[in-house]
Amino acid sequence: SHQVLVFCPLSAFLHRISCCSDLDCLWGISAQPPSCFLSLIFGPICSGAEPVMRVYETVLYKQEVMYVVLVHSPKFDKKFSKYPLLKDDPNAVCVYRDGRFIWRSEAMCETHWYELNIREDRNQMEARRLPNHQFYVWDHVTVALHVENTEKVLKFDVNKLRQNLKYCEEDNVTYRNDYTDLDVAKGPVSTLWPESPGPLEVERSLQLSYPVTGLKVVLAGSSGEETCSTGNAILRESSFKVSGLDSRKVTVDNLVVNIINTPAFSELQETEEKKETLDYIRLRGPELQAFLLVIKAQNITATEIRRAVKHFEGIFQKKALRRTMILFTYKDQTEPDIKNMPRKVQKILSEKVGNRYRVFNSTEQVEVEQVSDLLKEVKKMVTGSDEILQDFTQLQIK
Repeated sequence: SHQVLVFCPLSAFLHRISCCSDLDCLWGISAQPPSCFLSLIFGPICSGAEPVMRVYETVLYKQEVMYVVLVHSPKFDKKFSKYPLLKDDPNAVCVYRDGRFIWRSEAMCETHWYELNIREDRNQMEARRLPNHQFYVWDHVTVALHVENTEKVLKFDVNKLRQNLKYCEEDNVTYRNDYTDLDVAKGPVSTLWPESPGPLEVERSLQLSYPVTGLKVVLAGSSGEETCSTGNAILRESSFKVSGLDSRKVTVDNLVVNIINTPAFSELQETEEKKETLDYIRLRGPELQAFLLVIKAQNITATEIRRAVKHFEGIFQKKALRRTMILFTYKDQTEPDIKNMPRKVQKILSEKVGNRYRVFNSTEQVEVEQVSDLLKEVKKMVTGSDEILQDFTQLQIK
């Protein structure tokens, strides 16, 4: 009989099964099991050897695409040789690296506004406009485990599972349901393991695990002229001429930075204009992304900052503020002392961006060190580290 392994690392419930006549027994796993789970499974299946990963099949559903990865012992290489090996390709949906499955989850298409309608009376199908309904097609990855002995039952030490169970922080992606807060997640864990001595730990994001060479910086602000000059200062050349969507790349400290200039807030009032801007940003790599909210430093007030933040949230959403730094720019004047600004200004900077702000000379004569320091602060903001790190925006299985 074919069975499904079910685990409950708080929000992940495993419910897939995949099988075919070539396999003695397949155990289907989808979603994200506890971090120790793969090593517990691969040990008995592969007799201590490194598992072999192969691309097994792709299954299409109405709103899902499921990619199935076959895992087997090296001694069955000949049996499954017709299935291609799973390669560590940077463009692959799923790879196996350093004891982890890395799943680059994505939506394959945007919102649907039409659906196919079957007209049996005419023996034909036609596209019908939808009034409001919209949905996306998402992908899933299922790991199919080949078990040589069909009577063999995989058993796990529940205490080991608890030791390796960690909470994954919410990332900057869209979720179908509300994301479970850490405090809420502690409840079921305490119920399942009432005698566990330690607290529920927070899993370090995969973005902090691998070095990279790319960063995407989005410039936004009320003044198109100011965002253009700021972008040109970082590039140290006059590339951005007018307010609007445009991007240029520059290499600083061995890091390739894609500078994306966006239209002034006043030019992003309509829904279609906002969507065009967001799509433009989304389609430009790399994945590691930060926002610079550009505001002129001269005669700055708390009201002006609040107004700029409100416009920013209306376009990029409130969650984008987690990766936003306010850039107070100046030209042809002495560098302003932001720390001595009124208490109301300092308060709003703390409330809205957690005191993430810098003063920046937005002329092309800006010193290289100032540009380098700015980008280091941006990297630290989005990764929590001074190192150059990658934000895969991926889920991980370890």
